[in-house]
Amino acid sequence: IGVEPDAPFDSWFTQVHTDDLPGLQAENSRATGNGTVLDITLRILHLHRQQWRWIRVVSNPERDIQGNVTHYNGFMVDVTDMVEASQALKGERDFASAVMDTVGALVVVLDSTGRVVQFNRACEQATGYTFEEVRGRSVWDFLIPPGEQENVRSVFGELKATPTPSTYENHW
Repeated sequence: IGVEPDAPFDSWFTQVHTDDLPGLQAENSRATGNGTVLDITLRILHLHRQQWRWIRVVSNPERDIQGNVTHYNGFMVDVTDMVEASQALKGERDFASAVMDTVGALVVVLDSTGRVVQFNRACEQATGYTFEEVRGRSVWDFLIPPGEQENVRSVFGELKATPTPSTYENHW
């Protein structure tokens, strides 16, 4: 993070993003007060690069006989790539959910066993069920009339048996 090894311990606190500083201070007080491990992910300004990096800090306060903290044992790991990938994935999921909820078509996403994973607003309006009511339930239990279940199960079985593009082999 650009702090020199011989710099005072608390010098890196000045590099913590202002939005993350209250959480760090609270976590540090808690860990120092009761002697438990400090474990927090926050943004720190990398001095040489002049860019914000996400850092996971895990530290354990060590005490002397009087109970005073003498030093900390721990580590810092740059997790910027992981945090940014997670944020991008969340953004993609949020976008997909927003699109799914705004289309007029009925969209039900099922897992491989026929249980509901997604159920858009159009489905809620058409069926009277909310997503919370159907999440994880078998679609056969509430959406498919008993007389149609065999046909739908057959189509669903064919879809499950259809190879995905990743299972095809190249025959050039």
